[in-house]
Amino acid sequence: MENHTINGVEHKLNPLTGNRWKTGEWDNFDEDKYLERKTMSDALDRTKADAQKRIITRYALLSRITDEEAVAIDLASIGATVEAASLRRFISKINAAQFIDLTDPTTIRGVSFFVSLGLLTPERAGEIIDAPIKEDERL
Repeated sequence: MENHTINGVEHKLNPLTGNRWKTGEWDNFDEDKYLERKTMSDALDRTKADAQKRIITRYALLSRITDEEAVAIDLASIGATVEAASLRRFISKINAAQFIDLTDPTTIRGVSFFVSLGLLTPERAGEIIDAPIKEDERL
């Protein structure tokens, strides 16, 4: 058997089976699988970091909506219609949130709802959701 060091721990490696010996027990060790898992784990960490970059403050979201758009949204939320109640519900979610995740389906659906009611154009909705995040918008 030859010796093999993994993460600073010495292992005896059986050249016939590829098994490593550590602390008195055999377990299978496939270095390719280990590296594949590590690569996937690193990719997941990068994905999480990228998602975190799309998080802004509530104020930042509200600031992305012009005063004219905000007034139109406010006026449309008055009344006893399903649309008005749905607007109030989305606005209450914004006000209750600790932060706004621009990749969250609820955020995207809410902004899309503004479009469906004619309160925003699709282009403006895209600007609100997809605009680069400024340093002062970050949480």
